[in-house]
Amino acid sequence: MNFRFPLSILLILVFASPVFICKAQNQPTLFMDGKAWDPALGFVKKDLCVLRQKFVVLSKCFRSQKKVSLVDFFLVPPLADAQHYVAAVDKTRSDALLRSGVFYTMNANASSTDLPRFKSFFNSPTTYDMALMQGAITSDFKEIDNSLAGLAPTPYELNKSGSNQVYRIKDKFDIPKTAKQLSEQGSQLVKVFLYHSERHHSRKNRLNVETTYGVDPELMANVVETFHHHGIKVMAQVETDYDTRIAAEAGVDFISQLPGHSLSNDDSIQQSAKLSMKTIQAIQKNQVKVIPVYHLARTVARQSGKTIEKNPELQQHYQLQRNNLQMLQAYSIPILMGSGGYARVFDEAKHYYLIGAFSRQETLNTVFSTSRHLFPKRKVGCFDVGCDASFLVLAKDPGEGLETLNHIEYSMKQGQQIVAPSKVLRPRFRRK
Repeated sequence: MNFRFPLSILLILVFASPVFICKAQNQPTLFMDGKAWDPALGFVKKDLCVLRQKFVVLSKCFRSQKKVSLVDFFLVPPLADAQHYVAAVDKTRSDALLRSGVFYTMNANASSTDLPRFKSFFNSPTTYDMALMQGAITSDFKEIDNSLAGLAPTPYELNKSGSNQVYRIKDKFDIPKTAKQLSEQGSQLVKVFLYHSERHHSRKNRLNVETTYGVDPELMANVVETFHHHGIKVMAQVETDYDTRIAAEAGVDFISQLPGHSLSNDDSIQQSAKLSMKTIQAIQKNQVKVIPVYHLARTVARQSGKTIEKNPELQQHYQLQRNNLQMLQAYSIPILMGSGGYARVFDEAKHYYLIGAFSRQETLNTVFSTSRHLFPKRKVGCFDVGCDASFLVLAKDPGEGLETLNHIEYSMKQGQQIVAPSKVLRPRFRRK
């Protein structure tokens, strides 16, 4: 008799507690007076109501007890890495990327055979979102070169992982077989190597030539058409202007590591790295997105101890990169930020500004628009009603100093806290 009442209370608490937790999670949060990024206007004062994983109409927050003042702070969309090689089912590595502000990636290397394992891990509020996976396609006469792997600041999975998969297309008969195999494995993207296509046939049988890999340029139109028929997008990794034109005319979806992305072995300026008007027009006509990975030249120069002051050819190389980027921008060609696995997305963005290709405002627009190109069917990288409630909070205007992007005061991904409030912000998150 004495135990019946306490036991009843205990049972009520046990079964009712999930309801209370659920209700707490469903409570909206109002972020007030912050300055949110606008592609056309820069930063504008904006109140944001977050409910579950989305930004919702402000009226949902009128009676909310959870209100946070972000006055004097700046809200920007999360970063995206469109050329992210390091993909591993590793919570520690995923958490580190999220804390750096990178919420979205496009992996350029994962094997299609690992798709089920990857899909069950990524694309949740507590991991970064991975846009596409694939195998790589080359010809049959040379292995893929990984000579740059040592430059990577993080483990470079392409160089060591047995999970990466290369498919060889040496003639037109290999194309439908490979496309069917990748389609059955669930691939959404393949990467085709096109290196020095203008010399493809003369190099093909010279096995002593380094990096003599790449798909026959005459097969590219067939490759793209066949893979698109199977619902698989195509990325081309290129070396020269001619490679780029072949890829663009074939109708690839992405072109990565644009000509001029790295330094030549003899430090000379290669005219083949200069994008021609014919190539630019082909990219524009077929709505190809480009991932330059141009900071790689700076990384290689730094590793070699080269500076602009001591090596004038380095300044000439940056001038070539600047001209290529400004031509792409002039023709409204989408430019996506990609690290290439060698550095951070921030380093790519800063490089554009340092070589004089873009202003800070133009650089930031490029940085913040990348996620929308990776996930065109989702509302990401925006602060409108219905967009994912994902953002970074900064103490200073990044338009006045890009380095601010490296100092995140607070961040949220789809309504979930990623970076806890900094010491300065912490008192504002406490309920009064």
